[in-house]
Formats: sequence, C-alpha cells, structure tokens
Amino acid sequence: MRENTLRNAPLDGLSITLTWSIPENPPSQGPEDFFSNYQLRFKDSQPDSSIICIVKNDGWSTGDYPYSYQLQNEREGISFDLDVDRFRIDMTKPDNYSNWDSFAPVIESGIDILLQALNKTVGATCFDSVSIRYDDWFPTEITGRDSSHFIRDVLGFSIALPDRIDEGFPSKGDESVQAYVNRHLAGCGLDATIKVADMTRIAGRPADPSRAGVALMMQISNRSSIDTDLRSVMDSLSEEHDIAHRMFFPLIEPIRDHLCTCGVGEDQ
Repeated sequence: MRENTLRNAPLDGLSITLTWSIPENPPSQGPEDFFSNYQLRFKDSQPDSSIICIVKNDGWSTGDYPYSYQLQNEREGISFDLDVDRFRIDMTKPDNYSNWDSFAPVIESGIDILLQALNKTVGATCFDSVSIRYDDWFPTEITGRDSSHFIRDVLGFSIALPDRIDEGFPSKGDESVQAYVNRHLAGCGLDATIKVADMTRIAGRPADPSRAGVALMMQISNRSSIDTDLRSVMDSLSEEHDIAHRMFFPLIEPIRDHLCTCGVGEDQ
C-alpha cells in the first residue's frame, strides 16, 4: 500500500467555515458584545496575534451590520475571520501545513474560543453548516502546455462541447476548461463540491505566467444541525477531512510520481 504523503504537495490553501443562525432573542446587546468577547479571549490565548476591523460593502443578513473582524496569527500562518453569523479559519501559509493531525489543534483552539463567545453572547445552540475546503494548484511543470488535456485525460474530468457544436465551430486551440460538480454523498450525509479550472487562460486572455496551470477546489460540507459543542464540531471536521483525503489521492494517482509521494511530506 502506497503512503499518502506528498513531498511536493500542490496545496495552495485550506479553510474551515462554520455558520449559524442568530436566535430571535440573543442574550447580548448585539454583535459588538460578541466581537469584543471573542477578541478578548483570542488575545489572551494568542498574545502575538493582530486584529483588523474590516468595513464591509455588502449588508449582513442580520441587521445589515457593516463590520467583520480578521484575527491573524502570523507565526502560525493562520487567519480567523469573524462575522456575526459565520466563522472562517484560513491557512495563509500553505508551506506551514504538514498534516491534518498537526493542524487540527490550531483549528480546535480557534473554535473553542468561538464557542465560548457564542454561548455567552449569541446563544446559538447549533451550527447550520461545518465545512472544510482544500485549494490545490498544479503548475505548468506538472500539467504541461495543454491544461485542458491535463484536466480531461490526467485528472479524468469529462468536459466537452456536444459534437453538433464542436463540428460547426472548431477550436483554435485556445479554449479554457472549467468544471463544477456538487454531489450529496449517500451513506454519510455530507455534500462534496469539486471545481477544476484551467488558469492558463482567463476570460480568453493569457493568465499571469506565475499562476498558470490548473486550480482544483474540493469542499466537503456537513449541512445537518451540529451542536455547538467542541467535540461534535471536531468530529465532523475529521470526517470531512477523511472524505476529502479519500477523494483526492485516487484523483492524482496518474501524477503521484511527479509529486514525489515518498518520504516526509504533506498528507493533504
């Protein structure tokens, strides 16, 4: 059995998102109490972090509250984005990621602080959704010059125009391919969203050469009611990670040798 590690992993980003609904009669005076409560707890646990207030141009679903906050831990390469009804953890330095087991405690710490603030100020009793998202990027050194070929024949996504269109309007060889699939996974009750895109050409124009290649996004979501309990959330994320893991490695099987799947590396 081959080890599921990648010395040259294509990981470009990793994010965790939790959403909840605001009760009709929350115990606090409003979003300010929630934000300040989280910030105080966050600074106590991570004194080297920074906090940025972000003025949003779009309205919020709950009272058009115009602010959100981004809390950053530069040393760990993690950002925590806090809205009134959404919490997102982003890995800002992919090179810092080695495997899920080492990254999970960082996530757990941020979610634990969130739960304390939610229970004290918002009173939400469950999460509407908990999701994990992986963003991968395959540069042209791996994809070759024909990214569409890589998407179709290497990764295995079936994308083509119907013959009756293709015959009448042949390609000049500069087409850009994208695919988007959303599937409910029978047996586990989770949803999988997978998007793959040729980034060599964007809107018919050559892309930034430094970012040419193929982008792959894989998100696994639990949209059932999940208790605002740390163990319940972490168990859900662990299951979602395992599903993403089981999907990703068969997908890249044809190029595993190019990604150096031996030795110490990332486990996606």
